[in-house]
Amino acid sequence: MEDTVIKITYNEGVVWAGSQIYCIWLESNTDNTILPILITGRSRNPFGQIGSSLAYWRLNKKTVMEASLPSAGIDAVTSATPNLPAANSGNEVGKQIAVPIGANVSRGRGGFTVTKSISGDLREFTVYFEIEHSFDANQYFSDQPSILYKAVIDLDNFPASGEVEFDFAGWTPYSAVTIDGVSRPAGVLQTDAKYLNTVDPTASTTQYPATDMMKNKAKVSIVP
Repeated sequence: MEDTVIKITYNEGVVWAGSQIYCIWLESNTDNTILPILITGRSRNPFGQIGSSLAYWRLNKKTVMEASLPSAGIDAVTSATPNLPAANSGNEVGKQIAVPIGANVSRGRGGFTVTKSISGDLREFTVYFEIEHSFDANQYFSDQPSILYKAVIDLDNFPASGEVEFDFAGWTPYSAVTIDGVSRPAGVLQTDAKYLNTVDPTASTTQYPATDMMKNKAKVSIVP
C-alpha cells in the first residue's frame, strides 16, 4: 500500500508578546508506532525554563521517542520556533504567512503547516499537538502549563469534509501543583479546562486564556 501524506495546519490568529513552542507527534492506535512530526528546536534544550516546557511530551513521550528512533529521526523534524516578528505579520485573526524553511515545513507568525509521510500500512492513529506560551499568567498560574490537543484519524473512514480538527485533551504540570485542594502530579494529564480559561480581570497586565492559542483551531488533512 502506498504511503499517505498528512498535513497539519495551525492558524495562530493572535500575535503574542513572546514565542510559542510546539511538539507534534503521531501514535498508532493499533501498535507501538510513535513518530515525531514537528519539534521546536528549543524544546529539546534540557536547561532553564525551556527545560520544563511541553510537560506531557517531555515527561511521558520524549524518552520513548528517542529510544525508538535514531537521533537523525528526531533531528529531521526539529526546527526553529515557527514565528516571525510581529512587525512582519500584523495582528489579523486567522492570517497565515508561509515562509519556506525546508522541504516539508512552512511557518509564519500567523501559523504554519507541516507535512508527514506515513506508511500505507498505518491506518488508524492519533496526532498529538502540544503547545505552550511563556510568561502567561492567569488566576491559577504565574505561568500557565502546556496544553495537549489530539486528532484521532482513521484513514479508511476519513470525513467527507476532508479534515479532522484537533480537540482539547488536557494540560500537564511539569512539577506537582495543588489547585482547589487537589494535588496534580507532575506529568499527569489534567482535563479540566477551566484552569486555563479563567483570567484575573483585576491583574495589572492583560491576561489571556491559554486556550486562545488554539482559538482558530488546527486540523489534519490528507495531501492528494
